[in-house]
Amino acid sequence: MIYEGDFHNDVHRYQFAIAVAKFNKTITQRLLDGAIWRLKQAGVTERQIDVFWVPGSFELPTIAEKLCCVHVGGVNLYNAVICLGAVIKGETSHDLHINQSISRHFIDISRSYEIPVMFGVLTCNNVEQANARSVAVEELYPSGKLEDAQNVPDKTVAAHLGNKGIDCAEGALEMVDLMEQIEELSDDCDGCSCFDDDDDFDDEIFGNSDKDDDDKDFDDDGNLPF
Repeated sequence: MIYEGDFHNDVHRYQFAIAVAKFNKTITQRLLDGAIWRLKQAGVTERQIDVFWVPGSFELPTIAEKLCCVHVGGVNLYNAVICLGAVIKGETSHDLHINQSISRHFIDISRSYEIPVMFGVLTCNNVEQANARSVAVEELYPSGKLEDAQNVPDKTVAAHLGNKGIDCAEGALEMVDLMEQIEELSDDCDGCSCFDDDDDFDDEIFGNSDKDDDDKDFDDDGNLPF
């Protein structure tokens, strides 16, 4: 059997949370507009989407974890959390510290709560790169339909012009469906050791977690997972 998330399935049973940073709001607003537009294209209604504004990208993991903890009737309220932000390189290495910190936390939260946490934070060297990855929906899809895209949002095919909010919304739709398919394969996963509390995964992605942060070399190439 081959399993794959299908964002064409019935989505009316899902609830989505979008956490978005106010810092660099000109860019993040377009990301938010893109995410909401893509969800609605799949049939998600406004009542199924809750938006949470945070001061900056650094605060996104805190809110994401809090949203993953929200329960109604003993079950998680949100099926996926989409996190949107824009961190643009400045004169110091401040951006690198933020990017690595939040990416680590997004992974940990998603694994701990088994809820997709979508990484929609732009990590760009300049404003031009950020603008190219947060193109307004009406520019990408003048007709308002997915099949009428004016640009190819695939760096392997053409120059990247797209909207990361749209990408993350589509990823969230696929993930909630795929995880639902996987859950149907097992009657009960309570008490299993799917997510043992070890550091193997962190070590593989980020290097030795016990190493002193002062020894890490944040050069231009960096040890970032993106």
